[in-house]
Amino acid sequence: MSSGCFRQAISTERCMESISDSMGAATQAAQTLRVMGVKAGAMVFLGDFLKTVIPCFLVRIFFRNQPEFVYVLILYTGFGVILGHNFPCYLKFKGGKGIAATAGIIFSLDWRLTLLCLAAFVLIVAVTRYVSLGSLIVSTIFFAGMWYLATWGLTGCPGTP
Repeated sequence: MSSGCFRQAISTERCMESISDSMGAATQAAQTLRVMGVKAGAMVFLGDFLKTVIPCFLVRIFFRNQPEFVYVLILYTGFGVILGHNFPCYLKFKGGKGIAATAGIIFSLDWRLTLLCLAAFVLIVAVTRYVSLGSLIVSTIFFAGMWYLATWGLTGCPGTP
């Protein structure tokens, strides 16, 4: 499931053409939005987002009796989904950029960081019109925010100071 690219499914369903013919080899929601419209772009983003959130949610359920490992297991699960998304074998290891899947990890770990990263992303993209710049800054904010929350014991994870 983690190697599935929702853009491939939507573009094939809607236009009956190969993804590499009309949109290039990369599979990403932003490009789908530009080429196919808001509805298709939103469907691709939501599919890639949920592709990460659902397994991370299942990790929370299955390992609720071991709270000291939940955050690490969520990160491992999310990174596995991102690797499968970015390097799917059936697309010759040329997949998406993993931004929507990364948003799923952020959402799965901490709601406060989700709000902060979403606000920063929207602001940066609105000002600069560069989705990639917003994604890079959100990644930096996420790691700095997780470090801050863990340092002050605000993650809710036992074993943090």
